[in-house]
Amino acid sequence: QLVSMFYANCHLMCPLILENAKALQKQLPEAERGRLGVAMITLDPARDTPEAMAEVARNHRSPADWRYLVPANDDVRALASVLDVRYRFREDGSINHTSVLVLLDAEGRPLARSEVKGAAPDPAFLAQVRAALAAAD
Repeated sequence: QLVSMFYANCHLMCPLILENAKALQKQLPEAERGRLGVAMITLDPARDTPEAMAEVARNHRSPADWRYLVPANDDVRALASVLDVRYRFREDGSINHTSVLVLLDAEGRPLARSEVKGAAPDPAFLAQVRAALAAAD
């Protein structure tokens, strides 16, 4: 499972997180692509309604099997802690946050992580994803 935390109103790093994850998935062979689940979790459940998340999915042409999750407000901090995502709300409504993709094993334990710096995936992280998928066979 590939997961990240983001928010729908972001116009800086969050679109790059989505594009990075899409590019990573596209670089996998077709058989592996279908085995890698992708979940994007909002940091802002108050504003990121299911409708807002669906709009993000449409605007970014996310694959149909990606999941956009809106946790309960009280669960955001716990999820961020497990994924080692630090964040804080700013007065202008934006959110400073760690821009990262996290690879989880079948039990939900972090296996690897990649700091997102652009739309292209980190080759070392891609290799870790491929190795995890091969080991899961």
